Amino acid sequence: MGSNIIDTNVLAVANGRFDGISPDCLRSCQQFLGTAHHQRISLDDKILIFKEYFRYASPRGQPGIGDAFLKWLWTNHANPELCELVSITPTGDDRRLFEEIPGQEDLKGFDPSDQKFLAVALGSRFTATINNATDSDWEDFSEAIEKLGIVVHQLCPGFKGTKTEV
Repeated sequence: MGSNIIDTNVLAVANGRFDGISPDCLRSCQQFLGTAHHQRISLDDKILIFKEYFRYASPRGQPGIGDAFLKWLWTNHANPELCELVSITPTGDDRRLFEEIPGQEDLKGFDPSDQKFLAVALGSRFTATINNATDSDWEDFSEAIEKLGIVVHQLCPGFKGTKTEV
């Protein structure tokens, strides 16, 4: 059985909080989040992913689809049938933030804010897929990530933006 890890930009796009997105990209993110609860979701045990989600979506569940997903996830994150809480270990290093991420040269420069998602994928007991909408790091480092056995699903494959804050 697999598990999904969802980059924050997917929630932001689904909520319409991202400029320059095509209607296809918006629809793809909204459809994905509308069905994501049918598969297991993996999160970190330090609640770092939730902290980032809360900056771009509301746990009250409205008005957007990203908000509704966040409300569902917050309500169900402790249910092991629906969510996996993965233990991740901070390193204290500002370049390689988590023990779960190997110190390989081809990951040098990978965005620190995305490392929590990668650490969760590497620490998951399931085959994990990272879902991304707009963040160029996942594409830029795709070879290094694939070497780790991690699959990245690009919800907006034609998006040609730059590294995003989300």
